Amino acid sequence: MFALVLWLGLLGPPAEAGSSEVCLSFAHFDFGERSLKDATAYLVRYTYELTNRYALQGSLGMSFSSFSGSVEGESVQDEPATVFVWYVSVLYKFRITERLRSFTAMGIGGMTRHIRSFRPEGRMTFNFGGGLKFLPDERVVLSFGIRSFFSSVSVGGFLPSSGFISFWPSGTREVLEVSGGLGVMF
Repeated sequence: MFALVLWLGLLGPPAEAGSSEVCLSFAHFDFGERSLKDATAYLVRYTYELTNRYALQGSLGMSFSSFSGSVEGESVQDEPATVFVWYVSVLYKFRITERLRSFTAMGIGGMTRHIRSFRPEGRMTFNFGGGLKFLPDERVVLSFGIRSFFSSVSVGGFLPSSGFISFWPSGTREVLEVSGGLGVMF
């Protein structure tokens, strides 16, 4: 389905450049095999349309979870935890119809886990994903997105014949984010 949306997006005209968007989103954070329980997250995003095809997006998010496992040599069970996520991504955009747009995203950021009574633990992440934006009105945006955050990226090399750099997420998947939000364009 996602591949079909991307393919259809390549056929349409590009989206407009020069506008900005602020979006408030709710997300589900899936922490995978880690000792954190999955949680609802609250995100604020700012997107600036650089060109007809590219945009920069910055995001800040926070979720409230609980942690079970070992921290600093101590064993804890269901200890309250707060997870902060920030990232900056480059979006490649497609216009499917006049009001429906899709995008792919790639960027860097960080994740900080704070468990009550322990010092915060932070790490850098790389994110990959994509989504859809629907514009029911000229200035209103409804968005849906999926992103995966990884602790590292493996680079396979440069292919001179195609001009592409081969890379893929590697390391530990820190977070899977599935989000939906409401935004305003200006």
